[in-house]
Amino acid sequence: MKVGIAGLGTIGKVVAAKLDAGIEGLELTAVTSRDRAKAEQNLAALSKPVPVVSAEELAARCDVIAEGIETKTQLERLRQLKCPQGQGTLLGQPLSADAAGGLLVKGPRR
Repeated sequence: MKVGIAGLGTIGKVVAAKLDAGIEGLELTAVTSRDRAKAEQNLAALSKPVPVVSAEELAARCDVIAEGIETKTQLERLRQLKCPQGQGTLLGQPLSADAAGGLLVKGPRR
């Protein structure tokens, strides 16, 4: 599954590092950030290059985007970009690692 990250804040950087270290079936494909130079600097520590792209391109390249959806406005913007999946407190509360792993095995809810 191709994973994109919207924003490289504290959580985005941790997610990028975990994906870079290797999670079977998941590949970090691209990121988007308001500060391109800072994002590129943060991504330089990863083992393989990851492009910084626009939100539209991120949605087109990735199967899932790690984006902390907290408001209806953010959710609507992702829907406009035809993003079929997302995560964030607006959609549900954080899960344990075991529960999240179970969802990955089951696949996306439609």
